[in-house]
Amino acid sequence: MDPKIVELCDCLRTAAALLARVDQHGWAAWLDEARVRLERHDRSGIDRLLAAYGGMGSFNDLTIVAADGAPGAGEDAADADERLDILRSRMHALARALRDHPPVGDEPRLPPPVSPPGSWNAWPSGSGGPSKPLPATEPPASG
Repeated sequence: MDPKIVELCDCLRTAAALLARVDQHGWAAWLDEARVRLERHDRSGIDRLLAAYGGMGSFNDLTIVAADGAPGAGEDAADADERLDILRSRMHALARALRDHPPVGDEPRLPPPVSPPGSWNAWPSGSGGPSKPLPATEPPASG
């Protein structure tokens, strides 16, 4: 897997765990889904992540605050918010780089198409084609 995708997945995992600790389960699930797609070599994970940025109420606008000043176990809200901001910036940069310049050769490969038995190009298995040239056919007689 491309090193940028590995780094992005690590950032997504870390950010999702941080968000879950501060009761932002919706955003944590959003990031987890993007990560899972990327780990499956599904580039729609990049689009999913980038869709979270921009607009009112977006991932960019998220600030970690708690009424009692303690958003998570042993974490200060300001520290958690700063960590999230660093992760958010890095994830955005990585996702844009991967979208704009996809890694070469990292695409999943599909198996070669298989012709159904009896179709016009179904040669015996392993033969690679007919063993002798096909006979020439005469054009239909006119008249």
